[in-house]
Amino acid sequence: MLRMAATARPLIVALLVLVPVLTAWAQGFGVSPIRLDLDRATRNASITVNNDDDKPLGFQVRPMEWIQDAEGKDQYLETRDLIVFPQQFQVPPGKNRIFRVGYRNPAIRTEKAYRVFIEDLPGPASTNPDESSSVVISVQFGVPVFLRPVTIEQRGQLQRFEIVSNKLVGELQNTGTVHIRPTSVKVQGLDERGASVFEQVFDGWYILTGAARRFSAPLPAGACERTRKLMVEAVGEKLALKSEFAQKAGGCVP
Repeated sequence: MLRMAATARPLIVALLVLVPVLTAWAQGFGVSPIRLDLDRATRNASITVNNDDDKPLGFQVRPMEWIQDAEGKDQYLETRDLIVFPQQFQVPPGKNRIFRVGYRNPAIRTEKAYRVFIEDLPGPASTNPDESSSVVISVQFGVPVFLRPVTIEQRGQLQRFEIVSNKLVGELQNTGTVHIRPTSVKVQGLDERGASVFEQVFDGWYILTGAARRFSAPLPAGACERTRKLMVEAVGEKLALKSEFAQKAGGCVP
């Protein structure tokens, strides 16, 4: 269950906050589940929105296609692939409301990825003059929705990890038919005797099928000259990858 903080209601400026992780507050609204997996056997599923506030809350639901660019950054496009009903609704205090998500066409060879964005709509402007300069904060959360293909192959490949201009770079490529989700990618630099020179841990995130996530970080002073090879390990949801990369000459030159 994901729970959101209660929003301020007087309307002057609308701010949009995207919450990508599980977060808990004392009051607000909750979303459950926080991910949907659909396939040919499961053509639709429901999402429950709970109102923990002391006043009614209105919501708007928008489905978006989810893709990733050449650097692995998330991009969202308008789509009609998903059917969402209802798209707008109100939840009384202490109650919940269910809406359903389904798809028009199934995934065939590779997984299709979407996000269903649930936005807490601001209420009417306050007539209280003491609140006239307040700011409305609208909270939006995107529930991942995956349309699973007929054949599920979860694969990833660590590649091109090296030191370039005193900076550590590399990427993790998704070579399977469904998304992968590393929780962390750890890189350890070793000297000629195999002793550790430095260690860098990158946070993980979803990598969609056919996409790659690039990693980059500056090295500590003096680490580059002593590094002879890189040991890279990625772990996560049904994922365990490990590779070794020899350090190329000239990588320490600015």
